[in-house]
Amino acid sequence: MCAFLRDLLRHLRGHVFLLWDGGRPHTGRLVKELVRRVPRLHLLRFPGYAPELNCDEGVWKLAKGMLANGCPKGRSELDASLTNALQSIRHNRENLRACIDHSGLPYFLP
Repeated sequence: MCAFLRDLLRHLRGHVFLLWDGGRPHTGRLVKELVRRVPRLHLLRFPGYAPELNCDEGVWKLAKGMLANGCPKGRSELDASLTNALQSIRHNRENLRACIDHSGLPYFLP
């Protein structure tokens, strides 16, 4: 987790807000020490079970809709179909904004 967080901080400027669950890798001593040392890193915890607050749920709902009734002939076709669906969602700002809006989380992106 610390390696991921340090890499994230190298690529993003300003304050970084990360929403995640309370899993053991997210709450360990090393992570807590990193948060103490880096004041621009803010870790916000989701409640135990709250899919309605998770923007990813909207993304997966869109992806499932795109993949419905598909019949891949193997893992490579499945991988390609999933990658294409996620790329399509990724490049549609209106869909991404709708996922955030639906979650009820505050919107802090331009």
